[in-house]
Amino acid sequence: MRLLRTWGLGIGAVAALSVAFCGSATVALGQAPVAVGQAPVSFPECVKKPTPADVEGAKGAHKAASQFYDRAEYDKAIRYWNDAYSFDCTANDLLVNIANAYEKLGDVPSTVATLETYLKRTGPNQTLELKVQNLRQRMTPTPTATVAPAPTAAPTATALATAAPTALPPAAPRPYGNTPWIVVGGGGVVALVGLILMPVGYGAISAAAAKCPSGSDGMHHCKTAAEVSKGTAGRAEVGAGWTMLSLGIAAVGGGMAWQLLYNKPRPAAPGQPPQEAPKTGVWVAPVAGPGLGGLSLGGSF
Repeated sequence: MRLLRTWGLGIGAVAALSVAFCGSATVALGQAPVAVGQAPVSFPECVKKPTPADVEGAKGAHKAASQFYDRAEYDKAIRYWNDAYSFDCTANDLLVNIANAYEKLGDVPSTVATLETYLKRTGPNQTLELKVQNLRQRMTPTPTATVAPAPTAAPTATALATAAPTALPPAAPRPYGNTPWIVVGGGGVVALVGLILMPVGYGAISAAAAKCPSGSDGMHHCKTAAEVSKGTAGRAEVGAGWTMLSLGIAAVGGGMAWQLLYNKPRPAAPGQPPQEAPKTGVWVAPVAGPGLGGLSLGGSF
């Protein structure tokens, strides 16, 4: 009887311990503990010089981390960049990569802590310091005032009847573009040159006439060939001036009429894109010389 009682006590103790163990295991496996506040990341001080093997290991881990970062697997990228930094703690640029990955994950405190470690170990950097400052401002909670929602008024008939404004159609191009204005400008230049040539020519004629006395027949009799040449050149300049002035005024008037009457925008047909203006060009060049005056006109239509 004593033996059976001993065995009974032993079996009961084992059963109780089993139930307690299973219950605790169920609690441990059923729900992971939730951390109240996550501690910011930290990096140990760099007190060792990397060996060639460490440098090669850091390169391999960095390559793997870059591939994970490109695939938007930022948590794995952080893990492998941390491994690379543990191999070679002198490669401080890895801290910037880790900070970028933390920022992609939305972990602002870890981003700030990593960048501050980088600044502490490498020295001042105005761009990163400004970034840390902006991130710290994002971490500071802003007080929000509780405002009761304003009652919304029922839509009136006028509001329902008002149609949304439609965008204006794009302006159609002019068929000849800026070509008429080019003709107007060229005509103005030609007329201006004509106005300059006319007084020059009249001045040359007057100077030659002053040196050439007039006879009883009313004609001027010049004593030297230079005086004759000067008077002849003056007449040619006057003729060229009148010609260029007339052509310039005609070009200005014709260009204005072309622009106002024939260069109006042509709207495209419904469902078709507006046609581009044809590529045209017009050039006007004055031609003047002794005994010659006129214009050189060219272009493509």
